Amino acid sequence: MKNIAYFLPQFHETEENNEWWGEGFTEWTNVKSAKPLFKKHNQPKKPLKYYNLLNKETVEWQTNLSKENGIYGFCYYHYWFSGRKILEKPAENLLNWVDIPQKFMFCWANHSWKKTWNGTNELLIKQEYGHEDEWDEHITYLLNFFKDDRYIKKDNKPVFMLYSANTIDDLDKRIAYYNDRCIKEGFSGIYIIESMNNIKSTVSSDLSDAITVREPAVVLSAEPKLKKIQRYISSKYKKNYLYFVTKYKYERLVTKSIDIAKLYTKKIDKKIYFSVFTGWDSTPRHVRRGYVVVKNDEENQLYRYIKDIQKLGLDDDYLFINAWNEWSEGMFLEPESDGKNGMLEEIRNSQYD
Repeated sequence: MKNIAYFLPQFHETEENNEWWGEGFTEWTNVKSAKPLFKKHNQPKKPLKYYNLLNKETVEWQTNLSKENGIYGFCYYHYWFSGRKILEKPAENLLNWVDIPQKFMFCWANHSWKKTWNGTNELLIKQEYGHEDEWDEHITYLLNFFKDDRYIKKDNKPVFMLYSANTIDDLDKRIAYYNDRCIKEGFSGIYIIESMNNIKSTVSSDLSDAITVREPAVVLSAEPKLKKIQRYISSKYKKNYLYFVTKYKYERLVTKSIDIAKLYTKKIDKKIYFSVFTGWDSTPRHVRRGYVVVKNDEENQLYRYIKDIQKLGLDDDYLFINAWNEWSEGMFLEPESDGKNGMLEEIRNSQYD
């Protein structure tokens, strides 16, 4: 089984983030400002390195660490808004740093960007889809990466994931266009994976090759809606609500995730790639509107999770791991400040035992 970890490229400054969130903003801004919100709430998280993804040394360190611990490659989030690119520099740098032996692929995170982290719903960038000229511009850009020997391919097809396939206009025509362009460039086509992000998600295109069951999004969507406890704050000058964090148990969600994985093998008539998640705590971004998955003190939880997925007969396929560096959502494999990397060791053990 080839382990592919989702990779967030937001650990460097961009003009847009400076405008929207303040000068100098990166993902580390949220991480450093986090606070414990309940007893034994392990916040703020402290990484071994507060790195800048534009530094080559950082990418070399991440590559070596991942390869040593059974990670086959990274799935970079790719942000494309009808020709406008955001957070593209880490992948573009990797393309130029040919001496770094990092395998990678893209997940097109094709949703609109809204200012939800601070409780508002202000639209920052609206995702709009063009026609053939825009398709051509997009696939031309992507081919620069597809032609790299390090880009992950299946049966001579570059693997390309769609985060929200059901929102893409003219999806079948778009996929067919990309496929034809890839064939003209010497590939056997393009390998499209649709991400299932909800228990009610359905396949959006007959031309896609596979799906992936994204966790913990799917299992959380299958959980009963928990009513958030709220406390009313009132004064002479202001009125608002203070929401308390919603908590789930990791062990319960993992058990349910395995059951959902088995269900998908029966209801989806496509190739299926499953995923596992390392944890979840979105309070660094959303504070008391966040969700926390609480782990117990038992070791090897991720190891057992992976082994149960492997029992579904997927030993020669991809397993997507959420995530390598989602520090603001409590999903990361990179070591913390104490230097320990227990979850990476669990992945390595599941790969090589």
